[in-house]
Amino acid sequence: MPKRISRDQQVIWQQEFQQGLTIAQMAKKHGKDPRTVQRAIEEAERLLITKQARTDLLKEGLRRHQEELLALLRNAADATKAIPAVVDLRFPGVQPPEKLIVHRWTASYQEQEGGYKEIQLEVEEEFRWKLVLAHLGRDPALKALSGWKEAVLTELNQRLLLRDFVAEHVAGELGLQASDDIRESGTIRPSVLWEFYQEVLFILTGEDRADSSVVSQGDDEDFLINGAAGGRLPGNSQDFEALHQLPGVIAAAQPAIMLREFQLETQKRATLVSEKFLEIAESFYLSGACRSCRRYGT
Repeated sequence: MPKRISRDQQVIWQQEFQQGLTIAQMAKKHGKDPRTVQRAIEEAERLLITKQARTDLLKEGLRRHQEELLALLRNAADATKAIPAVVDLRFPGVQPPEKLIVHRWTASYQEQEGGYKEIQLEVEEEFRWKLVLAHLGRDPALKALSGWKEAVLTELNQRLLLRDFVAEHVAGELGLQASDDIRESGTIRPSVLWEFYQEVLFILTGEDRADSSVVSQGDDEDFLINGAAGGRLPGNSQDFEALHQLPGVIAAAQPAIMLREFQLETQKRATLVSEKFLEIAESFYLSGACRSCRRYGT
């Protein structure tokens, strides 16, 4: 059985071979059989190739690992936006959606608490987000994310209060109660309240609404919204002008003013957290380490 050549000796012979010595010259120099020298050099080359391949594989794996986590940060930056002018919180008097999906995040409504209490980004549902958190540690981006979530919840719950305020104002000031049966005087369709609520939101944000509500007079106390029956004013009331002015009046009320303040805060927080995530993502490197990184020896 051929005597095994040490790894150190294999490396020495491989280096000499690369420097130009022939197998015969090396065999004579070291007093070895040429076939032994040949086998040792071939073994050294195989080990070198294997080592290089493993190094390349680890580099590629680590590169892809970083790219995927950085992509999640970009997704998070894209998801943490300000709330659109209108989100479907349903008609006044109707429980809001238990799971409100906006952009790429979900708000959870808790009836016992009477409001939205939790925000979760889509990316937070992925296993890899746990790896991102391990990398980030106490990075300011996570504090910014928490601040954005808090601002979003505050704004959503204020939207609920404004939604209900619309119904209360219409009932108290105009004597109109929400009802799907508008044959009786002093009734208004819940869908019309929602229309007025949306008008208020567009006034607050200063955005143009392509399909603004048009109030017109029907027969007697009946009023129309965009040509469809909207309700009946109470008794002999002919105060259709109050319906025209309703969105503007509500937009100037305290619940709406507070909502606008919260909207501006959400916008500010959204800009901050988005910039924090993108700042990391555009560096093309996520510092720190996670469980997966340890497999690469980092």
